[in-house]
Amino acid sequence: MTNRTLVPLLLMVVSSFALTVACDRNTEAFVEGEKPRAPDLARIFPESEGAGPGLAPPNSVPDSAPRGAQRGNLPPSRAEVPQRGAPPVVAQAPSEAATISGTISVDSSLAGDVPSQGMLFVIARPFGVNAGPPMAVLRVPSPSFPLRFEIGPDNVMIPSMRFEGNIGISARLDGDGNAMTKLPGDLSGATTQPLQPGAADVEIVLDQKR
Repeated sequence: MTNRTLVPLLLMVVSSFALTVACDRNTEAFVEGEKPRAPDLARIFPESEGAGPGLAPPNSVPDSAPRGAQRGNLPPSRAEVPQRGAPPVVAQAPSEAATISGTISVDSSLAGDVPSQGMLFVIARPFGVNAGPPMAVLRVPSPSFPLRFEIGPDNVMIPSMRFEGNIGISARLDGDGNAMTKLPGDLSGATTQPLQPGAADVEIVLDQKR
């Protein structure tokens, strides 16, 4: 047999073998109406050495993993990525929620001067300040004494003002209920020591009469 005859014969054998291997996955007869099945990948891609049955080959990444993870580096979360032009995040301290509470009573010498109707104003200001906008105001219509009171951040008049620092508390029983007027007969009293938010059992005595 000459070389010219042998070469074509070898080519035919190799082509026949390759075709047999490629079609080995579908050797069963075709059945009409049969649904296609996924190929047996284990026969096409044998498991890597050291991987047990049903285990993924070493250094493999699930198809559901992010693309960055498939390349060996996990993508940062959105919270870790700084947004261009965004202002820096500054941690804010929780708002002060402490109040000042206590009892307001009327001096025994002025008990007969308490009006049947009126408005009690409980006013918080920085200690030592007696004029200007108050820090916080509590209004009690037609009060009866002794009276329990509590004043704090919920009673702040101006949003920019904080209920904090050394605070003085005053109380005024106004006969006509108008905070802007100071008529004869109004009763008042005040604390004499600075108070801090959270103070309790504060005693205020209405011992002054206008």
